[in-house]
Amino acid sequence: MDTVALVSYYHEIFDDLSRISAKGMRIIADAVDYGGNDGTLLIIPSVVFLEIFDNWCRVEKSEDELRAQIFSDIFIPLRDLTNVEIREIDLELLHKFLELDDMKINLENRDRIILATALILEADLITTDSKIKDFVSHYGLNTRIIN
Repeated sequence: MDTVALVSYYHEIFDDLSRISAKGMRIIADAVDYGGNDGTLLIIPSVVFLEIFDNWCRVEKSEDELRAQIFSDIFIPLRDLTNVEIREIDLELLHKFLELDDMKINLENRDRIILATALILEADLITTDSKIKDFVSHYGLNTRIIN
């Protein structure tokens, strides 16, 4: 899942609108709220949390208050779920990241990491990012996009 998907799922904490489909929300809910009883494994690239702290900790709530809430209400509970993996950047991911280079589509580095994670793990990707979708479509990559 990408950053927008995670923020959409926890939209009340971020005081934001949900931007993903009902299907994307249901997949996340199956993993988070129901503990993945249906076998759902949710993979969150660690860069998602970096982007959240970088972009959302400077909003109306004080930075410290929102940072603490993200940590206690999102990060810790997700980290502790057995069917949720917060995927770190490793050498395999770095190699795949370097392969995802296209000057015309010009994915942001964070998005390249997110896409590389999905490709390595042969996982579906919950995203609304048009550049990621264009990249996957243009190169016929083996990952299914869920809006």
